[in-house]
Amino acid sequence: MVRKFLFLAALSVATTLSSSVSGVWTATASAAFVSGTDSFQYGAATGPMPGGNPLSLNGQNGGTGFSNAWTAVTNTSVLAVVNAPPGGLTNGPLNGGSRLLQVTAPTSASNNSNLAYRDLATPTTGKVVINFQFQFHGGVVNDNDFLSIWLEDKTQNTGDHSVTSGNHFLAPQAGLKGNQGGTGTLDLFARTQQAANEAYMTNLSVGSTYYIQAEFDKVITAFNPTGTFYNRAKLTVYSGATLLGTTTSTLANSDVSSVSRVGLRSSGLSSNDVLYVDSLAITDKLAIVPVPPALALVASCLPCAFVFLRRRKKA
Repeated sequence: MVRKFLFLAALSVATTLSSSVSGVWTATASAAFVSGTDSFQYGAATGPMPGGNPLSLNGQNGGTGFSNAWTAVTNTSVLAVVNAPPGGLTNGPLNGGSRLLQVTAPTSASNNSNLAYRDLATPTTGKVVINFQFQFHGGVVNDNDFLSIWLEDKTQNTGDHSVTSGNHFLAPQAGLKGNQGGTGTLDLFARTQQAANEAYMTNLSVGSTYYIQAEFDKVITAFNPTGTFYNRAKLTVYSGATLLGTTTSTLANSDVSSVSRVGLRSSGLSSNDVLYVDSLAITDKLAIVPVPPALALVASCLPCAFVFLRRRKKA
């Protein structure tokens, strides 16, 4: 009886962990706060794949959890919804669909700190996560090639936070910063303040699809004594369905205490650079839950325990 109980318990744990090892792709709908999801399925997937049938993002009102439509640059040679590569961007079971958001820079002047922005229907002052798929589809990753998704308080629309003239240097954000801005070899980042506390991961490969999760929260420090401002970033990256790892920034205050707006910023991109963004979700928890290596090891060992228990029973 004891052996049978142990076997059934081990089987139950193994079933749970084996599904975890292949990736715990938890639906964002399970989060307590979910606002701002958009897979950019605007327009028909006709013409060449990828890149065909470019459509302006400006005025598009799909997705869920927003209070208004996208405000975006209207030049579709800079920012456009286009056909995805055949099969769409994929990370494990996550597929971005037949359309996605493309960012390019025909000239250096095409780079823009306010490529697009949209307001969330449900503002939050708690932990917030930017989840999205990213691919550097064409070109070469150069020092300080930059594309980020930033978070702001829409009521704070002045100075650095302005959607007409601000650079969002003091806003939580995550995305691409080529070669750590020229100081290293890693390309994906998350931060709460420009250059003060950037967390980096991954020397990315052109044409590979990454799933980026950037968590932002508030830690009480001498410079943030009441925990008012977002001051810590935690970056988790997947390549395909493979977890590459997680890293956490040092502490540095942003100027943002409430999140109600999301936007895109580009800088330093060259004329041959083609970047893809898809499956955007703003949540209060990870859309995909990383599996600790120890759990993966336990799961891999459990089949051996099955064999041992069965042999003991036969003996």
